[in-house]
Amino acid sequence: MRKAWILTFIVVFLVVSLLQVNVVYAAEQYDLRGAYNEQGTRDGAINVTMTRDNQSPTTFELDGTYLANATTAGVVLAFDLGYNETRTYYVYGNETIYVMKPADPYYNYYFSIIDMIGLEWAYLESLVNLNGTDRVCERQTIAIVNDIPFMFSWGRSYKMRLVCNLGEYVYGTYVAGATSDFDLVITADYFPVLPTHIGDLTVSATRQNESWIRCAFIDANASTNWVEFAFYEYGNSTSFHQYNTTSNSVVYNWYEGDSFTDYYVIVTVNHQRLGTKYWTYTCPAPTIGYGNPFSALELLGDFPFDMTQLPAVLIIIVVMLSFSWWNAPMGIIASVLVAFILAWLGWLAVGWTWLSLSGSLAFLLALAMKKEREPR
Repeated sequence: MRKAWILTFIVVFLVVSLLQVNVVYAAEQYDLRGAYNEQGTRDGAINVTMTRDNQSPTTFELDGTYLANATTAGVVLAFDLGYNETRTYYVYGNETIYVMKPADPYYNYYFSIIDMIGLEWAYLESLVNLNGTDRVCERQTIAIVNDIPFMFSWGRSYKMRLVCNLGEYVYGTYVAGATSDFDLVITADYFPVLPTHIGDLTVSATRQNESWIRCAFIDANASTNWVEFAFYEYGNSTSFHQYNTTSNSVVYNWYEGDSFTDYYVIVTVNHQRLGTKYWTYTCPAPTIGYGNPFSALELLGDFPFDMTQLPAVLIIIVVMLSFSWWNAPMGIIASVLVAFILAWLGWLAVGWTWLSLSGSLAFLLALAMKKEREPR
């Protein structure tokens, strides 16, 4: 009887394992087609080298179509152009890849990336237009130290596109000519707070009103293990609220926001193909007051404190010292009132909850001090 139970367990384990493998493969297929020239017509065969993490490279001849299974992360394809020249293609999801050969003469062109916002996951692509549709010729990761090489046909126009955890940004068209070195800058202005569409994934976190932040995640391919929405107050690196789910399609609404507080949401996704990825969305408070007129102080450099808050703090200290010289309880009350006014104007970035609590304690202290000074 015991042996029968053991045999049944082994059979069930093997069946479940096979089913899981099939599900993973079905969710992670990509289709290679080619080779083509950059005018969109078939151009014979081409050798393709496939490299995966912790596995030896595999080389095969592509002459038509080839269906590949990305069983592990880090799939990199190298298309052999001859003469020790290749085009590189990083695969990050389900897609149809048209393998294209550049026309002779072709040369390497180098792009230097200046990342000013610290992207978690980003690729730079070159695209050509084939019969009205943009096709990716080459896709390189920007997570390298040296300049990024792209193989261009001389005189041919290529569109350069950045794809990352915040969305995508098209730099424009580059004509392969005499200039072979380009500098591309990545700034926060490139990525407005809109839903992010990466492959089969749609991610967003937007502020609907003073108290409502709506988060959404959709994986059309159902390849996500879990999702987490973590909420932060601006300037604080510790989240105050989290929501976790294993659903591949979820909309989560948070209704407890403070109308005077800036928030940001970090969406963390554990994906079967991509691994663990992060998206950050800012959810600023509605415009209150007149804003901080001292933002130019940030140009003075990095300090252990926010330089834009220094004038407001100095104003509060001056008020406190001036009134305290005459009457200490009155100085405390006046300082609290000035702090509320500066926060409303936008000069002082202090949460209203903390300011109200501190003000209440200050009023109690002022009353206690006044009572001590009364004659007995």
